[in-house]
Amino acid sequence: MNHLGDSPVLVIPPKLDGAFPRVRECRPSNSSHNVNGLREFLRAVRSDWQGSPATEVGSSLEKFRTRTFLACVSLKVLCWSLVFFSQGQIAGASEPYEVTGHVRFRHFEDDRPKNYNFSVLVDGCRWRIRDTNAVVDVFDFQEVSWDGDQLYHLVSQRSQIERANKSVNHDSQKVTNVGLALVSQTEILHDLTSHEIGPIWLMLASSCYFGKRDTGDLIEPVVCFGLGPGGPYSFWKHPFRQVAHWRLSPSLPFLPEEVCFLDDGVLRHPGRAVDLGRRATPFANGFTNAIYSVVEKTNVGSIILPSRSCLKINSVNESGQLWVLAEYIITVDSVSIAPVLETFIPTMEGRTLVTDSRFPELGLWTYEVTNREWPSKAVVQQSKVYREQLQYVDSQRGETPTQSRSRKRVTILAMFCALGALPIVCLALLRSHSKKNRPAYNEGKP
Repeated sequence: MNHLGDSPVLVIPPKLDGAFPRVRECRPSNSSHNVNGLREFLRAVRSDWQGSPATEVGSSLEKFRTRTFLACVSLKVLCWSLVFFSQGQIAGASEPYEVTGHVRFRHFEDDRPKNYNFSVLVDGCRWRIRDTNAVVDVFDFQEVSWDGDQLYHLVSQRSQIERANKSVNHDSQKVTNVGLALVSQTEILHDLTSHEIGPIWLMLASSCYFGKRDTGDLIEPVVCFGLGPGGPYSFWKHPFRQVAHWRLSPSLPFLPEEVCFLDDGVLRHPGRAVDLGRRATPFANGFTNAIYSVVEKTNVGSIILPSRSCLKINSVNESGQLWVLAEYIITVDSVSIAPVLETFIPTMEGRTLVTDSRFPELGLWTYEVTNREWPSKAVVQQSKVYREQLQYVDSQRGETPTQSRSRKRVTILAMFCALGALPIVCLALLRSHSKKNRPAYNEGKP
């Protein structure tokens, strides 16, 4: 066991030992043309704004205004260029592809390995993962998708509910929904009953997520095993981020080849947002709790994809030893170019219980959808169930609805005051600058 004093205990494979290179930037072939056009545009702007100042005061003020304007224009152009280039590198770089495969999962506290069959469809930054391995008495299938803005998780339970309702005599006791769903604005699914989705996403659909970040950043955990002092860990009740280091493939679609996730040494309660202190030495300052690596690769056209990968989850056992708690071995069975889909939002089969995590003021809450439509945030905020849930949350805080509204009004008023003060500050800076550069005029007075 490696003891590094106050440093984290790192378990890094030989390939990852040392520095992690950053992803090379992708520059379009016509970038010089765009730059030349930008230069001509800025020259025109400069000539329009500079004019012919008549006095030293006017010249100084015009120069200040010109520089300020050009700085704002340059900043906007830079921001839009970065967005354009990054999307061009990732989202528009490769054709849509579809993958089928299987996962062999083993939790080493349980001797029985489990197998999951899946299919994945990826189009740029949008993706869909479908678990086709029906589990008796649990679900028919489950589907997880990301449309570039929101995460959708649909679990079909039609067969199980129909069987259960046959044994019920009274209609009032029958279950009316045919499935469960989750909608979120985080790209990584955190569901203990669907834990295999995270490793599949990491292997085949995570290029946009990692491409927008730098190695060493804080990211959400892909798997929530071994994070607490025992038992399964509920991310939604105690969300956090952890440091990760990765290396991306140099080939399209730039999927990760190796990733190390670092535990920060904090013991978190598995079911509540409570920290239980730090782990015992030498793990109090952290350790490598998950290692992902690509074992084999395949291709379809110019697209290079992993065909076999492994994700190992490390944890500290009761004896204070670091050991492998769980392992995912993911194997690809087939790869093909996929048709372009108009939508990546899964279709509800009927009445569905939806768990929603998009509203920080409400936390994680559940409502029923009867029209098979995924509700937008605006539709939910205008609904009666939203107002009732908001009143319930306020009552748990010890606030009346009037106090809650007053608190929100004060917050909004403070924001408007801050925004309203910005023009005054800018005007004061302009006047201060003009006074400093104003010459002393002698108009004939003693």
